[in-house]
Amino acid sequence: AVRQNGRIVIENRSLDQFFELNPASGVLTPLATHTASTVSGIAVDSADRLFAIDSTTDDLAIYDPNTGVKTPLGPVGTGLFFSGLAFDSADNLFTITRGNLLTNVDPNTGAGTIVGTMGVSVFDGLAFDGSDTLYSSYRVGAVSDLITVDPLTGVELSRVAISGISTNILALEFGPAASPVPEPTSLVLLLTGAFGVSRLRRNRKLPLAAKRTRR
Repeated sequence: AVRQNGRIVIENRSLDQFFELNPASGVLTPLATHTASTVSGIAVDSADRLFAIDSTTDDLAIYDPNTGVKTPLGPVGTGLFFSGLAFDSADNLFTITRGNLLTNVDPNTGAGTIVGTMGVSVFDGLAFDGSDTLYSSYRVGAVSDLITVDPLTGVELSRVAISGISTNILALEFGPAASPVPEPTSLVLLLTGAFGVSRLRRNRKLPLAAKRTRR
């Protein structure tokens, strides 16, 4: 999740801890641990509040990544196994539930409303770009495709294979361009599950950060 300062907050499931990644330098700074046994997706709203779903309780909550303090908001659903969490520019919040259902989440109460099905395969990461185009990572065996999704229906609009990376991409995030030179920005895919970095370039898109988690 990208904060207002351009730094990327990620969560390590093995350590139950937040980290802050500087996308320009690649420096990773440890932040606080948290009490959720499994965090499924994290997202930051326009007020720089960090939201996440605790898969143990199925609750949406606000977390302070610097202290680990959790403020529960309410249940999104029961036993749905959530993947990905993303705000659009108007602070509308979305996640993907079991059965690949795109779901709109009330950021005040946590209540989830199903938008539509995304298909029968496995979808994981979820992110909006600067023009409110919704992206998701689509798992195909040991690799992933990048797709765009209609946020009003959940229908797939386009698809491109992620080449050169043989791993599942389990989280996506758009962030600011790292280059100080004014030029068309590129799509940058950061794999941070093992705190390594890879890049995938596409024309005239904002950088995209993706978290890889071992299963």
